[in-house]
This record gives sequence, structure tokens and C-alpha cells, in this order.
Amino acid sequence: MKYAAIILGMVALTCAAVLFYFYGRTTALESNLKETKLALSAEKDALNKVQASLAKSQAELSQSNLALSEQRAELESSRQNLSKAESSRVILRDKASSLANSNRRLKTAFGDLQLDYGQVKSSLQTLKVKNQDLKNYLSKIESLNMSDGKRIAKFEAIVQEVEDQAAAVDVKLDEFMAAIEGVMDDATKVERGQGTINVALLEKVLFKPGKAHLRFKARKKLALIGDALEKVGGLRVRIVGHTDNIPIAKSHQHVYFSNWELSAARAAKVMRFLIYEQKLDPRKTELVARAFHEPIADNSSVAGRRENRRVEIAISPVIKPIYQKVKELSESLTH
Repeated sequence: MKYAAIILGMVALTCAAVLFYFYGRTTALESNLKETKLALSAEKDALNKVQASLAKSQAELSQSNLALSEQRAELESSRQNLSKAESSRVILRDKASSLANSNRRLKTAFGDLQLDYGQVKSSLQTLKVKNQDLKNYLSKIESLNMSDGKRIAKFEAIVQEVEDQAAAVDVKLDEFMAAIEGVMDDATKVERGQGTINVALLEKVLFKPGKAHLRFKARKKLALIGDALEKVGGLRVRIVGHTDNIPIAKSHQHVYFSNWELSAARAAKVMRFLIYEQKLDPRKTELVARAFHEPIADNSSVAGRRENRRVEIAISPVIKPIYQKVKELSESLTH
């Protein structure tokens, strides 16, 4: 029994200890539960606050989205306006460029107008001077005594003399053309101009190439021309030597250094024959050397150079000088 009491006591103590443990544990659990409830209440309050804040944020976000939509619409409108402004800028730039070009053209036209104005002004001034000179001349003419028979007679005499000389020139040239009719052939060309006759004799009928000694057949032809000059009489002769543009060979330059000397020697040879053999008056004769400076054909071809190697005899009638008579009459009209 003693041991049973002890065991019961120990059991009782154990149960008491267990009950005390569970009491303490229950108390702790209740305390923890209260703290947990308080924490949960606090967290619930915080959650409510968060939910309220979230609802507020959502409302603000909605407003922000609305504002953003409005700003996007404004941005799109601004972009459209910017695109229109850019198009307008391009159009304005093109217009500005066009206006600048027009301005430059106007400046150029204005400069031309100024130049034309200066020229017109200068021409006008010149016309004014000429007009005044004409008025002065007309005034002098009006002041003349038109009944002055001597002045009129002098004028008519000069006019008649000029007409007579012109007729005489034509007659002499006609006579000379008839006299040398037998001279013309493929190597001798005769051309009649205003108051002159030009007889061109090619090299092949006058000289050997590079030489200035007359051929025998050249003497016969020049004799016919000399006879015609003597028959008609009163003619002035101008003899002109011509060459092609081929330089004188070095082996012959000791004789004729250049085409100048050759053309002069050939013209002199023709002139000497006409003077010494045909008795042509030296006072009515003129010699000219032109070398290759007056070609009548293209020197780049053989045929052209053949045409250019020639001696020309230019014949014109001797005309009596009437300049002094005209001068005297002019002076009498201006005094």
C-alpha cells in the first residue's frame, strides 16, 4: 500500500505537472491567439487601407489613362499640324526659290534696260548732234545764191567729166578684152571687174617649178598682151606675183630665200619683158609681190596649189584727176 500510495502520489504529481504544463500552454496559446487576432485585425485594417489606396490608385490610373488618351489625341493632332506645317514650309521654300529666281531675272532685265537706256541716250545725243549739223548744212545751202550760174556750171562740168571718163573706161576695157581674146585658155584666166581687167597666168605657162625664167611660150603670150596694151593705149598695169604655201627647198634658198623673193622675181621678169620687149611705159607700171598670202584656191591640194602659183596682170585705164576741181567747188559752197 505504501508503494501504491507513493505511486499514486507520483501519478498525482505527474498529472498535476501535466495539468500545470497544459494550463501554462493554454494560457500561452490564448495569449498568442489574442496577439494573432490583434495582428490579423491590424493586417485587415492595413489590407482595407491598401484596398482603399488601390481603389484610389485605380481611379487615378483611370483618370491618367483618360488624360493620356487625350494627350495622345492632342499629339496626333499636333503631328498632323506639323505635317501640314512641313508641307507649307516646302511650298513656301519653293515659292521663295521661285521668287529669288524671278528677282535675279528682274535684276538682269533691269541691268539690260539700263544698258539699253544708256545706248539709246547715247544714240539720241548723237542724233541730236547730227540733226544740228544737218540744220547747219541746210542753213548754209539755203543761204547760197542758187542763181550763181558759175557754180552750177562747174558742178555740171565735173559731173559730165566723171560720166565721160566712166564711159571712156568702159570703151577702153571693151577694146582690151577684144584685143586679148586669143590669149585666154585653161592656163590663162581673164576676169573683168569694176573699172579693171585681171589677167591671171598660171605657173605652167610662164615658168618651170621653182624658177623665174620665162618659157618660150610665155613670151608669145606676153607679147600678145603687150600688143593689146599698146593698141588700146592709156592703160595702167599692175603686175602681182603669187606662190603656193610650200616653202623654198633649202637647196634653192641661195637663189630665192623664200616665196617672197620668188614671187617678186617672177613679177619682175614679166614686167621687164613688157617694158623692154613690148615698150610698155614704166611710169604706168607697178610691181607687187604677195608670196602665198592671197590664194585663190585651197593650198592643201595639188590642184589648189597649181591655181595659186600665178602672175596677175591688173589693167585699168588712166583716169584724169578731178579731185582738185571737186575740192574747189566744195570750198566755194561752204564759204
